[in-house]
Amino acid sequence: MLGVPAGTWLGRTDIALAANSGVYNAGIAAGAALGGLVLHLADVRATFLAGGLLAVAACAVLLGGRSLPIGADRANAPASPAGRQRAARTTRPPDRTEHHSTPRGRSAAQ
Repeated sequence: MLGVPAGTWLGRTDIALAANSGVYNAGIAAGAALGGLVLHLADVRATFLAGGLLAVAACAVLLGGRSLPIGADRANAPASPAGRQRAARTTRPPDRTEHHSTPRGRSAAQ
């Protein structure tokens, strides 16, 4: 992203929050600009119609995105090599050895 090496932004919540805030404010500015353009070209009724159509389109995008299939091999895969190495270290098969507090030589069933 933007010429930054992969994995540089891993775990950086401050950058994620700043990006989220920037996109939110850009959306407000774009909505105000679109509303002003529609109001200039048409009347007040058209502004409400355009807002309603945009809301319906946003809902369609959200619902359509949920129905897209996700590849099983890519669904939970970490994006960076460092994340893959970390996932390989932390995802081990469960320990199958049984730990019982029975005296030596006896099984738990006795």
